[in-house]
Amino acid sequence: DKPAAAPYFDEDDGEIVDFAEPTFAVRKTAHKSVLIARLSFSVRGGRFVVLSFVVDSAAPAPLYLSPTSRALLASHSRLYEGEDKVSRLKTPDGRNDVVVEDTPEGLRPANILGLPLILSYRMRVTSDSSFTFDALPRAL
Repeated sequence: DKPAAAPYFDEDDGEIVDFAEPTFAVRKTAHKSVLIARLSFSVRGGRFVVLSFVVDSAAPAPLYLSPTSRALLASHSRLYEGEDKVSRLKTPDGRNDVVVEDTPEGLRPANILGLPLILSYRMRVTSDSSFTFDALPRAL
């Protein structure tokens, strides 16, 4: 699901680790610059899985997952479908579960962090052309 040289992933995306701090980078391709957030998701046994996300203010849903990322998080019981038939990511606090949609086919295999989470996590662009989130939890 992930191409070898894609600017949207790192080789260790999807691996189970003890913990990885969130990281943020601006990746340049031949035609554009892309904001990438690498986020940790808690899974069973006190471990974490790290996934990369394109940060896209034009994306109207909070979170978009590629088929591979969706299957990985589902295998760790992090996703569920509500009574309204909407897919959601269980958050560690259990209070602010996040609506999840499939990454549109033309944008796969990327995962996307959309505008609602950009606003909720209070994205801040810094003076050195990098970015961070002021309200992002250490792990989702």
